[in-house]
Amino acid sequence: MSRKDTFLNITGQIVCGSTIGFIASLVCYLVTYEWVVKILVGNRIEHGFLVGLLTFISFAITYGCGIAGVTEGVRFIGKRFGEEIDWRDTFNGAFLGAPAVVVLILLLNISWDSLTDSLGQNIVSYLLHMFRPFAFIITLPLKVFLKIRFPVELLLILSAAIGAILGDKFSQSTETKLQHSITDGNSVE
Repeated sequence: MSRKDTFLNITGQIVCGSTIGFIASLVCYLVTYEWVVKILVGNRIEHGFLVGLLTFISFAITYGCGIAGVTEGVRFIGKRFGEEIDWRDTFNGAFLGAPAVVVLILLLNISWDSLTDSLGQNIVSYLLHMFRPFAFIITLPLKVFLKIRFPVELLLILSAAIGAILGDKFSQSTETKLQHSITDGNSVE
């Protein structure tokens, strides 16, 4: 595939996957939380555990449908460019994309000095002190996005699509390396 086609493929996968994932999440949110939890349950259930459980179930269904939508959008555009994309690996990548951004946001909000001071003089404190510049470099693009007031929700949606693409690409490279090592091992014998 040419560079132009590769660029169009990846851009199309991000846009289409993010759009379909957002629409699927929105529909599931409206159905599960707004309809089931608020209208059907409403004020009939006062117990916090049951309301919390229903909210968690609606969140899990919404997140799962959104990730499935992202996966299908990425696969749809990939098929248009002649790629065969595995559903499972793409789903796994999309599933981990949004939590990766959440972890990066959490790294932005760590008070490194108080954390290392509270640990005292031990090996963990020294390791955290060595990890601090690495964390700064990793979170630098996110700092720029948040500085220009880029919506965090949009970052989460885009990260799911980017995670789906990366999940597919990494699994393809791993399978290729595994096939090469198997064929090289068979040819030696």
